[in-house]
Amino acid sequence: MTRADLVVTSALAVAAIAGAAPAQDTGTAIVRVATRPFTDEGTVRFTGSPGGELVLGSGAHLSAELPPGEHLSTLVTIGEDLADAGYELVEIQCDDEGSAHVSRGTADYRMATFRVESGEVVTCVFWLENERLLAARRREREERERAAADGAAADGAGEGGATEEGASDEGSADEAPREEHAREEHTREEHTREEHTREEHTREEHPRDEHPREERPAEPPPPAVERPPITTDCACPREGVWEVTNLEGWMDCSKPISFKKKLKGKDKNLGTIWILEEDCSRWFGETHERKKREDLLLERVEGCGYVGRSRAEQEGMRVVLDNSMTLEGFEFFTGEMYFRPEGGSMSCEGYRPFEMRWVEPIPADKEPKLRKQMERKLAEYMEKYYLPPE
Repeated sequence: MTRADLVVTSALAVAAIAGAAPAQDTGTAIVRVATRPFTDEGTVRFTGSPGGELVLGSGAHLSAELPPGEHLSTLVTIGEDLADAGYELVEIQCDDEGSAHVSRGTADYRMATFRVESGEVVTCVFWLENERLLAARRREREERERAAADGAAADGAGEGGATEEGASDEGSADEAPREEHAREEHTREEHTREEHTREEHTREEHPRDEHPREERPAEPPPPAVERPPITTDCACPREGVWEVTNLEGWMDCSKPISFKKKLKGKDKNLGTIWILEEDCSRWFGETHERKKREDLLLERVEGCGYVGRSRAEQEGMRVVLDNSMTLEGFEFFTGEMYFRPEGGSMSCEGYRPFEMRWVEPIPADKEPKLRKQMERKLAEYMEKYYLPPE
């Protein structure tokens, strides 16, 4: 193995190497946002593919031409005006149910997973709902319906009591039972409305129990949904085991010999992401390979991306790795790595893009032991390998 080959095999933190897919026909992924009740005022922001800021309005959408495969789009920010008004994400609907590879949305993670096929157009709609406004509008509608019913009842009673000029005594006598019947109907309607009002008042006071006076055994709370925290501006990756795949890259050397080389993918490796700060501004990537010291500390930068710079060793040769990553979804990163030898007679530089996907959580029974092990490795990393971002 040449020294140039050693540079190639020095990979990113939790990273491994894999081949890039050949060029293929593309499909289209479209993100739309719908609101209940309707509003066209406000903005939302997405990361991933499609990604970007979306201003609500008729026909507003984000789209991306993508190669066939799986792509993620995540709602990371609901604008202040919408959030303050009470709008929340409640549902994500995708329109390719008849496809061989169905796209799906997960509202708990604010994420749509597009499974795009060649020539296919897939639209996923993110539904924002304001339950407070919807409840107020329901009450207004019910009050209008009650008022209309009152008016109709009053008109019916008035017509029933009217008599024509010259009506016979017998006719007047026949009218009396009808007037009495109208009064009884009106009384029953009033009683029904009063009962309905009391029930509405009871439901408002006890929204989770339609019969508050009835004693029932307490039900256990629903299981909590495990979801990564979402900050005001930036999403957080899930802590746990991740798989890293390096894509096709290049290396260019000028001495001691001059050559250019295409870097193909080789394999996939696993590593663990440990969240070090509550706001996810720093996390540590711990490689699972014992023979390589390619751990990496990532720090958040403006725009919700992450950067990390470190030394790596391969059979006595030092390599500097510069990495930048974009969180496309709670369970998916894309990134770029630049590398070069540190010192020595070699003059080379290289580049390789990569992807990282969440695999599974850290086993609960092993977490304390693994965390102590990580803390020891982090301390050693900061002393020997960490370099501050340039």
